[in-house]
Amino acid sequence: MSTSGPLAAERVLVVEPAQVRSAPPVVPPPSAPGPEKQAAAALRRDHSSFWQQFLRNRTALAACFIVLAIVVLAIAAPILPLQDPLKPSFGQRLGAPLQAGHLLGTDGLGRDLFSRLIWGARVSLAVGLFSALIACTFGALIGLLAGFLGGAVDAVLMRIIDVMLAFPYVLLAIALVAALGPGLINAMIAIAVVNVSFYARNIRGNVLSVRGQAYIDAGHDPWPSHHRAGPGAQHTG
Repeated sequence: MSTSGPLAAERVLVVEPAQVRSAPPVVPPPSAPGPEKQAAAALRRDHSSFWQQFLRNRTALAACFIVLAIVVLAIAAPILPLQDPLKPSFGQRLGAPLQAGHLLGTDGLGRDLFSRLIWGARVSLAVGLFSALIACTFGALIGLLAGFLGGAVDAVLMRIIDVMLAFPYVLLAIALVAALGPGLINAMIAIAVVNVSFYARNIRGNVLSVRGQAYIDAGHDPWPSHHRAGPGAQHTG
């Protein structure tokens, strides 16, 4: 049964405001950070985690303090009141430690062992530093070429590295020193050569892992998204 007249109009006026509701505002979702920001955030997290673990490790802190002390003493050796490490004193041969003027005693020629230890640290640190720099430079270059170029270049370079790794570390270094002859420079070259293989394989593995990332493939895409033909593409003359 239908109703008409003023009563129907009144019902419409009463019901209509209850049915009309304002829609909630649409909040756009937060935009995801780009690959560069994600990589930077991950790097910051790794760095903070590393330093937190390092500061909590007492053994690592003690070892770092010892290494820093050796480096400081080696650098300050010329200004420290040390005896001549090369001057013999036959009257004080094989002296016991904690003697006057000889903290660690003397050797078979009467030379002060503490002075020889500090001056020898300078040579050891120099050899280790320059050998590591040479090995890192050439090893990184080989690893970059092998990982980036791939193919025959990768195969040839990695087979050479495998041959180097087939020899024992110390035996290869002794063989290189015997071939090059005695001397500090030759020892540095021998140490650097036997360490090149470790850097090369490590850098090559990192390059191969980076090459497989999505942003590398996107950078090699010859048809960017704004140049592709699609349903909504517009032709510009």
